[in-house]
Amino acid sequence: MTRTARARHPGDIVRTDVVLAHYRHVTEFAAAMKIARPHVSRVLNGQVGISARFARDLERLGHGTARDWMLLQIDYDLKEKR
Repeated sequence: MTRTARARHPGDIVRTDVVLAHYRHVTEFAAAMKIARPHVSRVLNGQVGISARFARDLERLGHGTARDWMLLQIDYDLKEKR
């Protein structure tokens, strides 16, 4: 049996595709999201998952749909449990 690569955490996708592409600093992104910077950092570092609120705020800022972000999180969670 071959081992598959580890699933990519949705927070990593937010960091590369949203924060690095559209904001100067994590602090600026956290302010736009109206979420405390420490929590945003935990999401970006893969320590916690994307919540429904986080997903809605990404959608509000024009970064995909909340549904798509939640599906990424669910897919990640399922792959990590294997």
